[in-house]
Amino acid sequence: AVRLFGESWAGAEEALPLVGLALVFIALASGAQNGIRSMRRLSVGLAVQSVVGGGTILLALLGALSDLSNGAVKGFVAGTALSPLLAWAAFLRLKAHAVVPRASLLVPETPLL
Repeated sequence: AVRLFGESWAGAEEALPLVGLALVFIALASGAQNGIRSMRRLSVGLAVQSVVGGGTILLALLGALSDLSNGAVKGFVAGTALSPLLAWAAFLRLKAHAVVPRASLLVPETPLL
């Protein structure tokens, strides 16, 4: 890999699997975030994103202070690991307390013929 990408690749080799893991965490959260949006509870989705975003930035900065770029990537992954946990917790809580309208209110009763 070093021959293909040059000497700068040696430092990134350790970080790349961690970035892939962060993408997995983001993907795991996307289903719950889409569910929150579909319920039209945008304030809840914004709150989840704000907490996750702030936590990710804070953990990446703390990681960078301890171990420069590798620490920043580890902090970034730790922050994104919060995303599916918080998003699914919020979605399941909203779903448990959702008011489901009766079907008769959604579809008018009309004869087929």
